[in-house]
Amino acid sequence: MQRIFAILYTSLLGICLGSGSSFPSNINIGGLFPTDSHEYEVFRFALSHHQD
Repeated sequence: MQRIFAILYTSLLGICLGSGSSFPSNINIGGLFPTDSHEYEVFRFALSHHQD
């Protein structure tokens, strides 16, 4: 499960960063992960540290 999540996360990050534009300041992840899931919290944590 962690390997799948890591692949999914790096793929999404690569798409966002490789699109030729700057990293978006606001990302809606409402349908990506269930709100109460660990994956949702990890994704939010990673985004908050990326934007620092």
